[in-house]
Amino acid sequence: MTNTNTITKNTIFLFLRMFISMSISLYTSRLLLEFLGFVDYGIYNVVGGIVIFISFLQSSMSSATARFLNIALANGDKANVSLIFNNAIIIHFFLCLVILVIGETVGLYVVMNILNFPIERFEAVKIIYQLSLITSCIAVLQIPYYALLIAYEKMRIIAYLGVAQSLLNLLVVYLVKLGLGDNLIIYALMVFVVSLLMRIIYVIYCNKNIAESKLVLKFDKEIAKPIISFFSWDLFGNFSVAARGEGVMILLNMFFGVVINASTGIANQVQGLLNSFIDNFLIAIRPQLVQNYARKDYDRMFSLVFIGSKFSFLLMFIISLPMYLYMEIILKLWLKNIPAFAVSFCKLILIFTLISVVFRTIMFSIHATGRVRSMSLINGTLYVLILPFSWLALYLGKSPDFVFIISIIFMLSGQISNTFLLKRYINQFDFILFYREVVLRCFIICIVGYFLVRHISVQFSESLISILSVCIISSLLVMLLSFGLGLNSRERNQLIDLVVDKWKKIC
Repeated sequence: MTNTNTITKNTIFLFLRMFISMSISLYTSRLLLEFLGFVDYGIYNVVGGIVIFISFLQSSMSSATARFLNIALANGDKANVSLIFNNAIIIHFFLCLVILVIGETVGLYVVMNILNFPIERFEAVKIIYQLSLITSCIAVLQIPYYALLIAYEKMRIIAYLGVAQSLLNLLVVYLVKLGLGDNLIIYALMVFVVSLLMRIIYVIYCNKNIAESKLVLKFDKEIAKPIISFFSWDLFGNFSVAARGEGVMILLNMFFGVVINASTGIANQVQGLLNSFIDNFLIAIRPQLVQNYARKDYDRMFSLVFIGSKFSFLLMFIISLPMYLYMEIILKLWLKNIPAFAVSFCKLILIFTLISVVFRTIMFSIHATGRVRSMSLINGTLYVLILPFSWLALYLGKSPDFVFIISIIFMLSGQISNTFLLKRYINQFDFILFYREVVLRCFIICIVGYFLVRHISVQFSESLISILSVCIISSLLVMLLSFGLGLNSRERNQLIDLVVDKWKKIC
């Protein structure tokens, strides 16, 4: 099977998972907010966020493991794949110990002494914090198995497991509805059980279907050293990203109380769904991007970079545009009751995600080189600076949504710096061409599409039929703009040839 066919097949599997999982997740979130209420929903988001902050190492190790597995596969060295996997298991085990130590000291102090909770919920907060901490450790132990499935491009299995987890999460919410005890504690306990079950399923599947997953717990210094080195330099950047997310949550909690965290949680849910949508496209590209770098096939590599950036933005924009215009109505249909600032938070999250997705393949390319030190230091510093600027803005009486605007500005600065770093690492990368062919075209489509669809939307009422009509018109319009303005002549001809070829096969 060719690389293009592999990417297409994997993308189809992942998009099917995304549509099913997204539908279930949206319904689950609505029920959860209804059953828990604004206060408990906000508590779970801010306490769960503390655990995410503690397990910031997870993102670094996932990238490191996947990169080295892909490099070994590109070189056809199955024995090295097994060594990398087993050393990753050992490293992740010690990582769990680090998370537990940090969680039971610094994390627990923050939860108990800094965050703002109703006094009557303190005992529940302690319990869900401990459950969330254990859940995060289970997730860390699952990373090597997930990375192995990605490296072997087992996207069909990832799709099945993703849907299964979404269904289990929905079942968890209905168990909460039964009122078996404190709803918040029951929910945290069931999330822990689901996480443990999925971890077991990942292990069983890999052990039965991928020979390299067989455990031989022998630490190899020569294998582990480059993984740990890569992880160490990537650490600061990932730490800063987690610190920005949880730091903003804590700042909003300190200035506005726990209910504002419900709004932040909803915005994060929207961002998670959008990222899940686009990651299902990019995750099919990433293994071959790394493997092409290992083979020094830079033409193929940067072709994937350009296509990945452009198409991921266009796919995201098709979804985001009607969401932005009808955010309040969508949230009312989804949640019934909307917490304060949820609408503005979600709109700003849409902008944040749209900008970041354009540059995501640039970050993947830098990871492929293994030279992550400068990227981590630059981006990490910018993300850390978001917190003092956000605190100052809130201290001066600015609206809570101002912190999201600050995040967008600093994030964009970091993404721009990444393009210059990639040029420094791989001279064949034409960053001027990237800005002209990808960034500029996406920006033009965004501006033209927004004003055209906004003009069209005011001609319709706010009935459900009218909104659906605008969504359809918006999607068709963006696709036409993408074909006319987003693609260059070569890409248009390739797309036309592909459609004609598929049509001939059907006929």
